[in-house]
Amino acid sequence: MKKSHLLLIFLFVFCLLSIVQLNVFAQEAVKEIETAVLVDDFDREITVNYPLGSIVSLAPSVTEMICATDSCAKLVGVDAYSNYPESVDELEEVGSLTGELSLEKILALNPDLVIAAEINSPEQIKGLEDIGIPVYRIKNPTDLESMPELFRKFGEILDESEQLEAVAARFETRLGEIRKLLKDAEAVSVFYEIDASDPTSPWTTGSGTFIDSLIQEAGGKNIAAEMDGDWLQISVEFLIEADPETIVLGDANYGVTPESLSERDGWGDLSAVVNGAILSVDSDIVSRPAPRIIEALEILAQFLHPALFLNEAAN
Repeated sequence: MKKSHLLLIFLFVFCLLSIVQLNVFAQEAVKEIETAVLVDDFDREITVNYPLGSIVSLAPSVTEMICATDSCAKLVGVDAYSNYPESVDELEEVGSLTGELSLEKILALNPDLVIAAEINSPEQIKGLEDIGIPVYRIKNPTDLESMPELFRKFGEILDESEQLEAVAARFETRLGEIRKLLKDAEAVSVFYEIDASDPTSPWTTGSGTFIDSLIQEAGGKNIAAEMDGDWLQISVEFLIEADPETIVLGDANYGVTPESLSERDGWGDLSAVVNGAILSVDSDIVSRPAPRIIEALEILAQFLHPALFLNEAAN
């Protein structure tokens, strides 16, 4: 009898302690959830519960920002153009950043937060808001100077300030080093090709754009900087008159090669073509305001001013 009584007492105490412990865990879990009201870059208020458990990205640059932190593991869906890092290929594709989004897929993913870029349309954002999903929309920076602020903003949104502060610091350090290296360099004229499906009227970038800023920071001079428009078409006549020292192929991802330029009518006598001063670049890293943009700057700066970077490596 005594043994059975002791056993009953032991079981009673064990159950009581288990109930108390579960109650403590439940209280701590409740305490851990915090609600914050954020204001995005378009003055919209968004109510978000932290810590974030699941996130959907609607733009490649947003995906890269998220995946610069531990929050990459919280991504459950991405847009059709997100392709870096490779791990995002395994995630649910929720639609195009410029076309249709699958509201049904996003709703099924039940994200704590959707992060969109400026390129995502207001109609896309409203569609998500109408089904009760919080969406934070971010403006695209127009220059490299704004990148550290963008890193830190993502740190606040994701509650990953420490990691993205480190990314911002590394960016600022390397940007400062490149600027110091190029401070006395003479600007090299650049034609940046976005699309030459019609080689008689290729698309390029004007002034005040992110790519124009990248060209300037790399020690280049955009030949279309004085023209009106952020994105514009130029004539072969204008290109021949400008006769750029270098050409950067932002459409290399689509199969355009340096060798193909000499086959275009009127292009064969351009100084850049004659001298082979043509750079094929991965447009993903050049056009996306994300951590890899510092790699794009270094690639372009080394192309425009190779001797300066050889000296840096030697020292």
